[in-house]
Amino acid sequence: MSVQMEAKQSKDFVAIFDAYVKKIIADVNGKEYGIAERQACQRHLNDIEKSKSDDFPYYFDAWFVFDVCKFAEKIKHVDGNWDIPTIVLHETQVFIFGSLIGWRHKTDWRIKRYKQAYLGFARKNAKSTDAAILGLYALCKENENGAQIVTAATKTEQAEIVLDMMRRMALASPSMCRAFGLKIDKKKIYCRKVGGVVKALSNDAKTQDGLNPHFAILDEFHAHRKRDLFDVIKSAFGARKNWMMLIITTAGHDLISACYAEFKMCLKILSGESENDEYFVMVYTIDEGDDIFDEKVWRKANPLLGVAIPLSNMRLMAKSAQDNEANLAEYKTKHMNVFIGGSACWLNMDEWRACANENLLEQLINHVDNKGIVKIGIDLSSLKDMTAIAVCWRNELNKLCAIVYHFLPKATIEDNKNPNHNQYMIWRHEGYLNEIDGARISTDDLEDFVFDLIESVKPSEVVFDFYGGGDQLAAKIEKKYLESAGVESYVFKKNTHNVGTSTSDLEDRIIAGEFEHDGCPILEWQAGNVHVTRKIDGSILAKKEDQDSHNKIDGMDAIIHGNTRLCAELPDVAAPVTDIGSFINV
Repeated sequence: MSVQMEAKQSKDFVAIFDAYVKKIIADVNGKEYGIAERQACQRHLNDIEKSKSDDFPYYFDAWFVFDVCKFAEKIKHVDGNWDIPTIVLHETQVFIFGSLIGWRHKTDWRIKRYKQAYLGFARKNAKSTDAAILGLYALCKENENGAQIVTAATKTEQAEIVLDMMRRMALASPSMCRAFGLKIDKKKIYCRKVGGVVKALSNDAKTQDGLNPHFAILDEFHAHRKRDLFDVIKSAFGARKNWMMLIITTAGHDLISACYAEFKMCLKILSGESENDEYFVMVYTIDEGDDIFDEKVWRKANPLLGVAIPLSNMRLMAKSAQDNEANLAEYKTKHMNVFIGGSACWLNMDEWRACANENLLEQLINHVDNKGIVKIGIDLSSLKDMTAIAVCWRNELNKLCAIVYHFLPKATIEDNKNPNHNQYMIWRHEGYLNEIDGARISTDDLEDFVFDLIESVKPSEVVFDFYGGGDQLAAKIEKKYLESAGVESYVFKKNTHNVGTSTSDLEDRIIAGEFEHDGCPILEWQAGNVHVTRKIDGSILAKKEDQDSHNKIDGMDAIIHGNTRLCAELPDVAAPVTDIGSFINV
């Protein structure tokens, strides 16, 4: 039976698909639909035009759009209370399913175009349902001999969520089980028709041997600190031609996680900055500048708002976040699908990113040439940890400016047991992270860099806290530069009395857009990790989430140290810093 004839007895899913694309693209001002969603739809239209050329190796097949959507709407609901027993696809699901299954290789129509897919939603937007449907389709309908469908997550319990949904869908559909020879066990689903199996896989599994997936679902990727499981699964696809890796996730609290790196790359694919014709991306999230408490923008992150998510529930969650700051971070990540730093982080990262200035080094050179005031703040590490050195100044518009240099021992960077190992390796390769030979950092390792920096930027003061041997380096700086260049060193205790004014000043400036940094990704990560203690008198102290956290804040501390002396010296902030010891003439 042709698609056209069958469509008369069912929905015209292709028409729903096309109408959705046109509607999203028509919202050019982004009042209802997010930028990333519009870019995904525009990418589809652009590729339709490209497919008319012999040079473009893919085409869009309406038959497969109809096939996967019809398959989905035969599946019964297994979660929630619904007016009808079987699933009715939302237009966004039609677009996602149709895109993933409808795009094909011109040389072999049996092979899907997309090998990877990233689906980013806020919570309760049917991510697991979508994944379970696509997993069952891959098992039952793609005629892949020995098809192995894998549901994967960091923990076994999480990995079994989608598997359990697939089990319940199959158990609720005896006709599906008969048609495809499905056998449902407690932990697996077998398909006699193709000799296939669905099973769960996790990082905490005893073994990952025998992995030969046809379709893999990586659930809640934001919880994966490393790419280990992702890499294991991807490397196991080698024997398959029609494989697919599906990532489904909400946003998270870790800005150097494998998921955040993948997310940033996916946004580049949507914007056209990066090209990967075999990677499908759909991200539902609010846009920069949106008011997270404005009901008009909630749909951007929640495509099933009013369908799977009652509007009344969203209002309650928004009210809870407004009334209790402790709930705000969770509201942003899980209900607005926005990546932020720590789970109760200090700064608004959109405001932070808006302060980036890629020409800041040139501005510093001009500032030094004009004999402007410069302070250097240094946060020394505990041997194996990160050291940060910040050059701080106020520009002609009285904006606080900072460029930060980061240092780590080679052994720490290359320690693959370190949770930050992958990102440290990337930052070293990209030139953002300076490597110190050996397994630890001492003040001797930093002397040459600090002395060269003093020669270049001519600071009036270099500021340390007591931790990490700052007094030793401070003494050497004054001995070398006090008489010749008038450079003083200050060492102080990090407490609200000494750095509260500087920290509050930095906070106010970031909010007001009166701060500039050079866009360093290490510093962005650290800015997202800062928590603060707020005193009754309004003073604040920056700190890590906990003492043993791998989420560093050293660069932010270095800026606060440098700004401490700027606040004391420049007239617009009256409160001076006290309890500071000068090592003059040591």
